[in-house]
Amino acid sequence: MTDNYSKSKDTFHFYLKREGWPLNDVVGYSPGIKLNCPKCNSEKISIFFKPGFIGKEQTPWCDLMDDGNFLLCNDYEIIKKSNYNPNWNCKNCYDGGVILKNIYSDLLKKFKEYKKNFTIHSESVMFDENFNKIPMKQIHELECNTDSPVTMIAVTRYQYHVYNFPKYSHYIKNQLGINTIYYGLWPGVNRVEYDVLYVIDTVDHDTIQKHLNAHNLLNDGVSQRMALVISNDGATKIIENDKESV
Repeated sequence: MTDNYSKSKDTFHFYLKREGWPLNDVVGYSPGIKLNCPKCNSEKISIFFKPGFIGKEQTPWCDLMDDGNFLLCNDYEIIKKSNYNPNWNCKNCYDGGVILKNIYSDLLKKFKEYKKNFTIHSESVMFDENFNKIPMKQIHELECNTDSPVTMIAVTRYQYHVYNFPKYSHYIKNQLGINTIYYGLWPGVNRVEYDVLYVIDTVDHDTIQKHLNAHNLLNDGVSQRMALVISNDGATKIIENDKESV
């Protein structure tokens, strides 16, 4: 079979598993949705069906795939609880797992609604973990018991969809050990960026700079451009990354 995947990195195929290996019977095709492997970040993803399924219409993931409302899960504990057979694999690192509903689909709808009137001069808009819009003053109240300002930092760069949000959220909670996550819209020069963020209870310059340059591996070596200092009255101030402003 000719592998059309190599001709279009924004395309993935649906396979039907028959006796023997490899999976080489294409039974469905969906263009234009970009996915990344949660392990190696490769876009070379193959989606296939467990034995006994005939065609895309009979899969439990049909609606999710049609809406783009799904994510690739490779967490063994989650896979065990899902009761699904593995149905995707990465052609780069050979990792695999199951397709699950993307819990961020509701957030995406709100992002799209709010960004309609965004310009380069718009203020950022933040949402809590329940995807409710949250003002800066309330963020400060949640994150600090005093009147001292706090600092909000994103771990995302150049994200224009929510497909990779599970990766960033998992990183904040499991690698950084921070329990509270925020989601935001940030006006970019040409496009509105989608952010996953956390807050640190300090405005120490060196500490902020350390955080701005700590998440490069998540974003192909790109550092964070700025942090947002939030005062107790909700006023904000941008702190630039010293390394990017040189």
